[in-house]
Amino acid sequence: MKIKKLHILIATLSLSAALFAQKADNSTFDEGVIINGIKWATRNVDKPGTFAAKPEDAGMFYQWNRRVGWSATDPMINSNGGTDWDFAIPEGYRWEKKNKN
Repeated sequence: MKIKKLHILIATLSLSAALFAQKADNSTFDEGVIINGIKWATRNVDKPGTFAAKPEDAGMFYQWNRRVGWSATDPMINSNGGTDWDFAIPEGYRWEKKNKN
């Protein structure tokens, strides 16, 4: 369980910094904020490709390098509607492009 929580924390922080959701017309939901030359989201990531509705909303948890979000509530339900956690060890040390937006 501790490994699962660590993976969730690392993936959530990485994904929050890396993803900027876009509307169908390619405009962003959130312009973000620039801190030390890096553009950061002003809210948590919710389902893949979207931000949480309000900055204080929890958003979803993500496993490293996977495009499936997990609810912040118990029982945890993923963005595909499932409840089976992927226990396979993820590969890579960079977030793959296919997992963005």
